[in-house]
Amino acid sequence: MKKIEDVGTFSEYTEPLLQLLDTIPSNEKVVLVSHSLGGMSIAIAMEKFQEKVAVGVFLAAFAPDVEHRPSYVLEKYNERTPSEEWLDTEFCQCGNKTLMFFGPKFLSYKLYQLCPGPLRPSSFFIEHLSKEKNFSKQRYGSVPRVYTVCPEDLGIPLNYQHWMIQNAGFNDVVEINGADHKPMNGNILERECIGKKEPTKQPQDRNRKKHYVLVHGACHGAWSWCKLKPRLESEGHKVTVLDLAASGINMKRIADVDTFSQYSEPLLQLMTTIPSNEKVVLVGHSFGGMNIALAMEKFPEKVAVGVFLTAFAPDTEHRPSYVLEQNTSSEDLDNEFAPSGNKTSVLFGPEYLSKKQYQLSPVEDLELAKTLVRPSSLFIEDLSKQKNFSKHGYGSVPRAYIVCTEDLAIPLEYQLWMIQNAGINDVLKIKGADHAAMFSKPRELFNSLQKIATKYD
Repeated sequence: MKKIEDVGTFSEYTEPLLQLLDTIPSNEKVVLVSHSLGGMSIAIAMEKFQEKVAVGVFLAAFAPDVEHRPSYVLEKYNERTPSEEWLDTEFCQCGNKTLMFFGPKFLSYKLYQLCPGPLRPSSFFIEHLSKEKNFSKQRYGSVPRVYTVCPEDLGIPLNYQHWMIQNAGFNDVVEINGADHKPMNGNILERECIGKKEPTKQPQDRNRKKHYVLVHGACHGAWSWCKLKPRLESEGHKVTVLDLAASGINMKRIADVDTFSQYSEPLLQLMTTIPSNEKVVLVGHSFGGMNIALAMEKFPEKVAVGVFLTAFAPDTEHRPSYVLEQNTSSEDLDNEFAPSGNKTSVLFGPEYLSKKQYQLSPVEDLELAKTLVRPSSLFIEDLSKQKNFSKHGYGSVPRAYIVCTEDLAIPLEYQLWMIQNAGINDVLKIKGADHAAMFSKPRELFNSLQKIATKYD
């Protein structure tokens, strides 16, 4: 997993795409679709593999011409964009390039209003592109090109899209009415998170507003809460989502994470920052149940309730690994397992995700998961050597369990066994929810969490 600091040139940044194009048979052609800065990446691919590209589609994307240096279209954009328009975007110099990281205000006001998934620092590589040769007419310029205009885009405004279309000589232009900079996210999330939203009562006072800390499962990341987070925030609650070690955009590799405590470190660090007079609602999904159990063990006074969302829920009578070792009901299908130091790593395969975890979730959410999952571990080897969770720590914190009736990864009967084994009395059920309830039943999950949280201060 490369860091942007280690990527010296735009060609290196585009290398995964170029490697993919290299594998395309010579008698096949692909439709290259790019978004935003991705327009520059497909331009390079069209320049190098023009015979393998049927058409290049620029979706509200930077579209270079053949008359100027590749950096020209980016430089003109910067000239037309006053510094105040970048809002809270962060810039810094790193080697031979300028790094940037979009801030939450820029995302919400310029790109989209709902959580899109993980973000990492990147670069326009203007310094490098300004030294490269023009794209050629006989290669990049010979490939058919289409521009898709997003009229409500505030990231690359409509007038600049039109200027690029004219400057690059596009003849094939289509428009998506009402689309912001992120049509692939915005319309879907608007339909899911706003269009179906049921009216609920606003909290009457600050005491009813909660702080939810949402903890993802193995191989996943903070991105998995993108449908739930805006719902909770719309009710005035504070919501914190985080990436555990070697997850999401956390820069560690699973090979460098030796213990379950190290894997949980981002959550434990967050808990240390919670004021002593405040309590959070901890929500753990799937393997995230083990993480919130550890946080409850170490910070019982800071947790109002621990919510296990179709999650592994340990008890206080056995080693922490016990609840993982007893689960033999799920098929592994195309999951990949490998020795990794003192543990076994796992990467969920696309068949496993589609048949066991996301079988009732929208297909676009399944595709998101297929793209973003990373190798992880259940750390059974380490957890088998740890002390039991204690009755005065983990066992002293109120616990609730949300059952997902159609879960095929942690089946219903195993969820019910864990509830009984751990002695959890507060149980809610989401009918028709698969393992990824935050995607398959986000509205029902929101309602369930509201019901649970109102019981505890």
